Amino acid sequence: MVGYVSGGLRPARPGRESASRTAGRGFSSTANTGTLIFLALVLLAAVIGTVIALDTAATIRAENVGKVAVSATVTAHPQRARPPDRRLQAPVEWTVDGRTATATVHVPYDATRGSQVIVWLDAKGSVVGPPRNSWHAAMAGVSSGATILLAPISGALFFPWAARRLEGRGQGSRRHGTGGGTTTGPERNGSHVLE
Repeated sequence: MVGYVSGGLRPARPGRESASRTAGRGFSSTANTGTLIFLALVLLAAVIGTVIALDTAATIRAENVGKVAVSATVTAHPQRARPPDRRLQAPVEWTVDGRTATATVHVPYDATRGSQVIVWLDAKGSVVGPPRNSWHAAMAGVSSGATILLAPISGALFFPWAARRLEGRGQGSRRHGTGGGTTTGPERNGSHVLE
C-alpha cells in the first residue's frame, strides 16, 4: 500500500524558539566569561612582567656597581674561540695603579697584535662582561609577560583540537567496527511511505 504524506508549511513550535533563545544566552554567557578570563590574563601578565623588569633592573644596577673600563693591549694574534663560539679571542695586557695584569678576552674582528681594546673589571680587578643597561630589564619583563599570556591561550586552543581529533578517531573506529547494516521498518522515499 502506498500512502501520500501531504506537505506544507508547519507553524514553528514554541519549544524550538525557547531552545534557540536558551542557546543564544548560553553562547553570550560563555563569550563574556572568556573575555573576562582573557582580560585577567592580560592584567596578570602586565603585573608580573613589571615586577620582573623592576627586579632585573635592580640586579643590573647591583652588578654594574664597581665596574671600571681599562684600555688593554693585544699581545698576540687573535684566534677563533672554541665552537660554537665564533668570536675572536686574544691575550691582552693592561696596567692599573702601577700593576700589570693579563687575561684572554674576546676582541673585535678587526683587532690585531698591538691593538687597543676595552676590558671591563670588577671591584676586585677580575675581568667581567660590559655593563648591561635598562633595555635588558625591559626585555626580561616583556618576555616573561608574553610567556604568561600565551601559555594558557595556546593550551586553550590546543586541547579542544586534540579532543576533537581523538573523538573523530573514536567514531571512525566504531563505524569500521560495526560494519554495514540494514534498517528494518517502513521505507521512506521522498514524501511517500512504502509499506
